[in-house]
Amino acid sequence: MSNLAQAQIQLFGITAQSRVGQFASISFDASVSEIATALCAGAALYIIANQDRDAVAVSDYLADRGIPHVTLPP
Repeated sequence: MSNLAQAQIQLFGITAQSRVGQFASISFDASVSEIATALCAGAALYIIANQDRDAVAVSDYLADRGIPHVTLPP
């Protein structure tokens, strides 16, 4: 997990000043990656609530908070 988090930190340019959105359900393995990457970099982690899962709401949430890093399913 540490190696994955460090690789994503470097690949995505995540720093302590970054904002990372946590979109995946906590029961999904992708959430571990999102959380670990943000915390290992010292970045701010923004948890996107379940009720905000439609495309417009997610887009608005990310834009309003200036979150450039988030893993979203296609």
